[in-house]
Amino acid sequence: RLAWLLTLGSTGLFALASAMLHPLCLMLCPVALLVIWGYSLTKRFTALCHLVLGLGLGLAPLAAWIALTGSVTRTPVLLALAVLTWVAGFDILYSLQDREFDRGVGLRSIPVALGERGALWASGLLHAGIVPFRKDDPLAGLDGAHTLFRAGQKLAGGRGEAHSGFRNARAGAPSLPGMRSGTQAIS
Repeated sequence: RLAWLLTLGSTGLFALASAMLHPLCLMLCPVALLVIWGYSLTKRFTALCHLVLGLGLGLAPLAAWIALTGSVTRTPVLLALAVLTWVAGFDILYSLQDREFDRGVGLRSIPVALGERGALWASGLLHAGIVPFRKDDPLAGLDGAHTLFRAGQKLAGGRGEAHSGFRNARAGAPSLPGMRSGTQAIS
């Protein structure tokens, strides 16, 4: 009962805040809520639940842009797509540890559907998907390349670890200056 009360109260505050920001934010409020509420159910019917989580987080920069400008342009959409692919790639890696549990209770995920090898490749490809969005960054390709390298190493029977993609921070952290504000980084 308390959970429902908190959920409804938070939803009301979210709608109020959306209305105070911009009329377009209020109009799109149900879409954001649907994605956030729906994510927890997606593992029951699709292995693509990781993309829904990425979409939920990818909506944040788009929503911030709309709140500030009242418009939707190419820049925030590209940033939202970059966040979507990055988060989905990491969620696949994270869900590798739940693969047996998910399979046992009938939940779906990319690791359940594709196995460890397929999941590592899918994660690497999603991480590599952010490269086009980071054109001013000389280290842009390292995130995806590092994950793909580790996946290849694991597939070849090397010493790669299933969750080695979390080490992408070594490649990603130095590239943060490349994600400059505004349209400079991605337009």
